[in-house]
Amino acid sequence: MGKIYNNKKFIKFQRDLRKNQTKTEYLLWKKIRNDSLGVRFRRQYNIGKYIVDFYCPQYKIAIEVDGLTHAEESVFKKDVEKQKYLESLGIKIFRFNSIDVVKNLDGIFFDLLNYVEGILRLHPNPPLKQEEGIQTSP
Repeated sequence: MGKIYNNKKFIKFQRDLRKNQTKTEYLLWKKIRNDSLGVRFRRQYNIGKYIVDFYCPQYKIAIEVDGLTHAEESVFKKDVEKQKYLESLGIKIFRFNSIDVVKNLDGIFFDLLNYVEGILRLHPNPPLKQEEGIQTSP
């Protein structure tokens, strides 16, 4: 199996996505960056053939912000396929509608915070070595 996390062939595309983020991605990123949830998230992170909006490799948490196009049947089917793949890797996915991000950013932040605090209570010591989202020991 080849490398599935942050494959170099996606770097330019990931950079373009970060430079051209949507308004709602920008709003959420401002809220969760700098370890404000107690864990570090990355923007536009590559996992397999997919790129997730935000990802915490340490605890395998992905956040997706869905705009209006995600209601279209073809996009929705791709989202389902993507979600199944990510879940098969043990990744917890949070999906938020872009309208909710604008209207309820604090509520979304606190939902994420509650989830992360729950993880930190269960696993107070982070993995000794984190490599590409897979726990290993040194």
